[in-house]
Amino acid sequence: MTKHYDIILAGSGLSGLTLALELAGRPFFQDKTILLIDRDEKQKNDRTWCFWATDEERIPPVVFKTWDKCHFFGADFETVLDIAPFRYRMVRGLDFYHWAKTKLSEYPNIQRLTANIVQIDASSGTVRTEQGEFLYPGTPFRDATGTEFLNPGTPFRDAAGTEFLYPGTPFRDAAGTEFLNPGTPFRDATGTEFLYPGTPFRDATGTEFLYPGTPFRDATGTEFRFTGTWIFNSAVARFPVVPEASALYPNPPFTVQPESQIRKPPTGYTRLLQHFKGWLIETPTPAFDPARMTFMDYRLDQKGETRFVYVLPFTENRALVEFTVFSEALCSAEAYDAALKQYVNDFLKIKDFRIVEQEFGVIPMTDDPFMPKAEGHVIHIGTAGGFVKASSGYAFKRTQRKLHAFAAAWERTGSPDPALLQSAWHYRFFDSVMLRVLRENAVSGKDFFTGLFQQLPSPLVLRFLDEDTTFTENIRLLSAPPTWPFLKTAWKQIPVFRKI
Repeated sequence: MTKHYDIILAGSGLSGLTLALELAGRPFFQDKTILLIDRDEKQKNDRTWCFWATDEERIPPVVFKTWDKCHFFGADFETVLDIAPFRYRMVRGLDFYHWAKTKLSEYPNIQRLTANIVQIDASSGTVRTEQGEFLYPGTPFRDATGTEFLNPGTPFRDAAGTEFLYPGTPFRDAAGTEFLNPGTPFRDATGTEFLYPGTPFRDATGTEFLYPGTPFRDATGTEFRFTGTWIFNSAVARFPVVPEASALYPNPPFTVQPESQIRKPPTGYTRLLQHFKGWLIETPTPAFDPARMTFMDYRLDQKGETRFVYVLPFTENRALVEFTVFSEALCSAEAYDAALKQYVNDFLKIKDFRIVEQEFGVIPMTDDPFMPKAEGHVIHIGTAGGFVKASSGYAFKRTQRKLHAFAAAWERTGSPDPALLQSAWHYRFFDSVMLRVLRENAVSGKDFFTGLFQQLPSPLVLRFLDEDTTFTENIRLLSAPPTWPFLKTAWKQIPVFRKI
């Protein structure tokens, strides 16, 4: 069986849903068939996204909370950052998912499928899932019994030699009996019963089919494939980029290609993890200022890594407290809870509280060449396409901006240009150096970010992290950290620069 789409979004998290929305609202794409595939229904509040933005910037209308005052605690330095004209904003994952799915339901050319993606074949434009198998027009498919099928309008023969033409086209079985009327049942020489088109039948083994071109499940768990002229991948990694599933981290966001397809991680790059655990806590008496969030607090023991806490107060009695680490490996489950308890008790001075919700996440921080450039039919987006800012882990606003510009250019030119999704080379260079500095602890994250916010205007630092600064401003920014360790690291990174 065949099911071909103009566009397949393999993964419907932040980047997949954002791209679907960008395409859906543009006239150029309204006659294009679009399929979103994700293993999850997106019905849980599985994450929060934070970012800074001006009121004029184009962002989804799902912001949960906004702050104008941001507290910073660094190395023997603390201040309330003046971030105007920016405001710090938070989006809950569930709110974004619900809004995006509601908007997309207005477009009949967009379909959603809940399925685990097993593999993506860039050369043939095939996405293989556990929910059905669709191949290119004219390509045979065989089920577990050896029955061979070709696409609607082309003949197929089953294992007994019976030939079929459908829909609405006569066929003759091995005995010469002719069948014509769609929707009329028949049985072939083996007793298999068919109803078509678009109605289910089961073969002698109990396998159920719906056709033409609709998915089916069989009793043996046969994997399905979908083909797309363009596949936008945010779900499948070429090699492991986050830790494997565990009790602490049960649902990594990526499927890694089957073992025969895995490409070994390229050498010479820096790979850190940003891992974090958050408690949404509630207190019986007022304990927070809901107008002021804590952007970074480095007062915890750094343990040779980069460790900080941020606090997002929603009311006087409720706040999200998030413990974050930049390192090469995860902590023990107990270490996150111990750090959070210490921070709430010793720094927030709160003894009486209850934990309402908990969250845990991992973001790869790497200069690996996760480039969005096309590989056959596939363009990589999201984390798989390098959308996460390597030196900070921020992604929400970057994703909105990149995909808006990308979709607008595609509509204007008639073809997708993955180069528009990639950050400028000099910003990738800055991130690469920064990551190696942190990995080697040449300068601690605590000292680096303290230096930036102590010596420079906060809006300038935020525009630098947004990759919106001028050449002159970049020179000014690069003079703020301890210069010599960065220059030495930059020299060591020369062999990598041409690859990033």
